[in-house]
Amino acid sequence: MTICHHAIYRSGVYAKPDEAVMTFVKMTDVASYLHRLLANEMLRDNMLRYFASIEKFLSHPACDIIPQIQFDLDLIEVSNGYCFSIKSRSFIPCPIPSTMLGKLSPRAFVPYDHTTTPEPNHFLGRNS
Repeated sequence: MTICHHAIYRSGVYAKPDEAVMTFVKMTDVASYLHRLLANEMLRDNMLRYFASIEKFLSHPACDIIPQIQFDLDLIEVSNGYCFSIKSRSFIPCPIPSTMLGKLSPRAFVPYDHTTTPEPNHFLGRNS
């Protein structure tokens, strides 16, 4: 999972988008992920033999066989390795130490250039 930048969290499999430095987003459920792994000839025989057991363990929300990724709900990653901190309402350089990458993730990734001047306006609906 680490090689492919995948992680597990409460019965879901998360992946790091190509543009993100530290954020993982939900990719699929465990069963679908395991079915995709069956396409790999090197894994197929052992996976088929133990598929039900592997799915049962990894699908449990409290699974600790593979350490689950944690999310920092204060952070939203934007482009170029910066994050927006909700608490401080400001952009900060990557606040997650390199030793925690893949173990701790911001809540979301949004492609946004933090150096642009924001232009706040009222929200306009479709019919406006």
